[in-house]
Amino acid sequence: MRKSGTKKTGKINHIADILRQDFSSSLLKDGERVASAREIASRFKISIPTAHEVVNLLVREGLLYRIRGSGTFIRRNKEHSGLRIALLDTPSMPVPQSLYNVFVAEIDHIYNLLCSRKYQVQVIPYFELRNRVPALDLLKSFDGLLVAKTYLDSYSFPLLRESGVPFVVFRHNYQLEQPCCQVFGDMTTGMNDALDRVSPPLLNDPVIFTECTSTGDALCRQWKEALRKRRGENSAVETVTIDLHRRSQECYKYVRVYCGKLAGRLILTTTDGLAYNLIDAFMLENYHPGKDFQLISCGNREAQGFRFADEPVITSIGVSEEKIIHESTKLLLRLIEEPSDCLYHIRIPSQLVIRKSFTGQNPC
Repeated sequence: MRKSGTKKTGKINHIADILRQDFSSSLLKDGERVASAREIASRFKISIPTAHEVVNLLVREGLLYRIRGSGTFIRRNKEHSGLRIALLDTPSMPVPQSLYNVFVAEIDHIYNLLCSRKYQVQVIPYFELRNRVPALDLLKSFDGLLVAKTYLDSYSFPLLRESGVPFVVFRHNYQLEQPCCQVFGDMTTGMNDALDRVSPPLLNDPVIFTECTSTGDALCRQWKEALRKRRGENSAVETVTIDLHRRSQECYKYVRVYCGKLAGRLILTTTDGLAYNLIDAFMLENYHPGKDFQLISCGNREAQGFRFADEPVITSIGVSEEKIIHESTKLLLRLIEEPSDCLYHIRIPSQLVIRKSFTGQNPC
């Protein structure tokens, strides 16, 4: 059996060498179609599965690339210019205008990054998926899809899978339960780093502010788990849940009533928008972040240019947007070139960025 396998491998490498020479001496331009596995099998008198292995070898080397339903093409350079990528990443439900503006700024940032890599990019709003047949035709016109988790509801997720187009879910901060390829930020690394910097007295009585969303629930659980490792399994953590759609009003109301109770404590939040509303409410009561209370958030929006104040204020945990996009597109390109039933989960460690809202010490 070992000799047979060695002989087969030698044949694959030999045929691959011949094709490399053919491609290097041919006049084929970047992106032109090459012989199919069936044609290679016929030329070299080998089985079609063996021909597929030859093509797979050249794909892994970067000499060729596949596009589902179109064929195999030569790559004269490493750029994947011309690939059509759809960006499914817009709010799927009504949100406050201020929050909507943040969403739009994020999507524009991602769109521009993808275009800078020479992809043909189109943003598909959620409402364009509502009519099933036209939506399927639209999705199938792309080589690959980058999808926000807000599109993974009971209607859209089956639609994405039915389309047969490779897709990667990205830009979320916890592992999703749905069976899909995903690239997500691991917030626990940044949380652990943050809590390691907190003085022991502050760890005795922290409070978590979260929102009524799936992201809020997931990050709240992660904060509690990180605290539990340091405070004991049976230690309770005070949690305040804020309505996303009334976030500003509820933060002002809560701080106005309980600012004295919150003074001198460690405040942990699940989003930077929530952190900003809390800081704003505290400032109206003449309580200052980093001085009268300590605050750590999640998202690191200010690193992406979203300013909540004249200067960056919020100590926050986040993942590089560029790294998320780089890993997501790299995975998507692999799925386009080498279709697979495997589910890839790429976890990107988060980092803590310290700003004015946190000094690590118990405020005086």
